[in-house]
Amino acid sequence: DQPRVVSPDPGPFQVTFHLAGILDPTPIADATAQVCKKIDVDCSAPTAMGTSDAMGNVTFAIDKSFSGYVQFQKGTDITPGLYFFNPPPDHDMDMVSVQIVTPGIVGALTKTLMSPQQMENGLTLINTLDCNGKAAVGVSIVAEGLSDMGADGGPPPTTFYSVGGLPAAGATGTDSSGFGGFVNVPPQTLAVKGVVNGTKTELQTISILIRANAITYAKLVPLGR
Repeated sequence: DQPRVVSPDPGPFQVTFHLAGILDPTPIADATAQVCKKIDVDCSAPTAMGTSDAMGNVTFAIDKSFSGYVQFQKGTDITPGLYFFNPPPDHDMDMVSVQIVTPGIVGALTKTLMSPQQMENGLTLINTLDCNGKAAVGVSIVAEGLSDMGADGGPPPTTFYSVGGLPAAGATGTDSSGFGGFVNVPPQTLAVKGVVNGTKTELQTISILIRANAITYAKLVPLGR
């Protein structure tokens, strides 16, 4: 009932990403970063490029109305990542944290879900937020058509939530960290929303890209009124 106030500043805005390991907070240096429009699903024509420095930081000037993502890669050292803006920035952002994962960590964590990640599928890490930008507790993350995927003989997607810092398949909503997501999602454009457990209030529906052997990062925030 108290949506955030959008800044009237026209932009563009300086956005600094900080890349660090999801379990080990060591900065990820020398990762390639590319700014991509949402319609450019393969990021074949990035609008800007950069490389993370020794502190794991890389900065871009992002338009206020930007609709798209930033792609992070570093050979075989990390699982490629696609970070989606939601909402687009309306102010300078000094430190946007991106939790980088390695293929080994992906394998280990998804095995705990009894759904080992398959190379031909993608996974997501979604952060749910309240009106004040703080982690939202007790939110279910729902993807359109998820139950119909995997019917061709492949592994069905699995929904997980972070519980005590580790993914849990049996949880029914976000804990105090506000994190959840899906593993083994076939490559596609996926519609995702958040639903507050109990009140059934919906957080904004967004569309994100799922790419094979990559992790998609996104945020779900309350609808403005």
